[in-house]
Amino acid sequence: MRAAVLLALLFSVAPPAAAQSDSTWRQHDRSARQAYHDGDFATVRAQLLAMRREIGPLPRIDYGLAVAEARLGNGGRALEWLEIFADMGLWRDASHDADLASVRDQAGYLRIAAQLAANLAPIERGAVAFTLPDADLVAEDIAYDTADHRFFVSSVHRRKIIVVDSAGHVSDFTRPGADGTWAMLALAVDPARRLLWATTVALNAAEQYSAADSGRSALLAYDLATGALRARLDPPPAPGGHSLGDMTLDPDGTVYVSDGAAGTVYRAAPGAHTLEALVPPATLLLPQTPALSADGRRLFVPDYARGIAVIDLATRAVAWLPHPGNVALTGIDGLYRVDGTMIAIQNGPTPNRVLRVLFDDAMTRVLGADVLERGVPVLDDPTHGVMIGDAFYFIARSGWSRVRDDGTMSPAGAGDAPVVRRMVLLH
Repeated sequence: MRAAVLLALLFSVAPPAAAQSDSTWRQHDRSARQAYHDGDFATVRAQLLAMRREIGPLPRIDYGLAVAEARLGNGGRALEWLEIFADMGLWRDASHDADLASVRDQAGYLRIAAQLAANLAPIERGAVAFTLPDADLVAEDIAYDTADHRFFVSSVHRRKIIVVDSAGHVSDFTRPGADGTWAMLALAVDPARRLLWATTVALNAAEQYSAADSGRSALLAYDLATGALRARLDPPPAPGGHSLGDMTLDPDGTVYVSDGAAGTVYRAAPGAHTLEALVPPATLLLPQTPALSADGRRLFVPDYARGIAVIDLATRAVAWLPHPGNVALTGIDGLYRVDGTMIAIQNGPTPNRVLRVLFDDAMTRVLGADVLERGVPVLDDPTHGVMIGDAFYFIARSGWSRVRDDGTMSPAGAGDAPVVRRMVLLH
């Protein structure tokens, strides 16, 4: 989902601190933001350093520390933090950032600026698989039916699911708004039970959106053969509403679905009529696409604001994956386990990227990350993907970049149609 929409969820439904298991670092974050607004950069620095001690390096922390040190007149220290940020492979327009004006004549700045610019250099390892004809779909997720060799793509704006057959023909799998649905988001095929699972969320980017539906969301199961609705699971009422945005499917048929508004992950076993929360609300900030460990005992959940959480499914304990300081794991929308690695689609930071995240043998620690794609013109708000054999298919151009904050869309240009790319992953 588009970064601006996710951040709007974060700041509009922020739960009380008492409900948060790790509220201290969030308090530091809020204090740092307020201090920046007040021009108190000594407090900005102190709060960001405290936050970093608690949760480790994050791009916005380290860039913020560069800003604080520059504003305090500590040019050398500001450049050290800016270089740490650049080592993550990300970009910010430091050359036009008024907060960093005082360091641009410092020795070493030009080298770091060159490194930031190099982080935008294109890396291309895939190719276009197909382009969808409706530029206004706002394509969110993609799934694949191995039996009938067809792709499913969810549409946020058109409020439907489309199907792309093996010949490339596109048709509707569900009708817009049918069965009381809103924007269509996550998709997952259950081949054994011949079901297509989907989530729907009342978002203002959807056609005929009604503000009265804001905060409503549901998990749906469709018959793969007929498209008939077989099940609908609504989450329990919550003060901040719900946004069932992303999901993964256990081979045994259990569905795991993240709720970006409530800050939790739900589980639905085969035949379930209710959603079971794995962790208390607000345990996570903006949970995205879950990924199961190979043994099915752990659930890796990327949190858009913080990194990757790991939920032990037996004890429900939550831990955060440790990672090197030069690996940025925030802003991940789609996450997929491929053997002992993870493929991550990042649409939060600049540049948007597709990463292969490398782990130790037990997958308890991140060792590094390789950039598979970035800087490709068609890589515009990429969202989600699906593995088919050795190939990873992913929505590279989703259409989210054309969605304004009020939900309206800018006019489509000649090159704005949603694009799915294919990338062969070499082991």
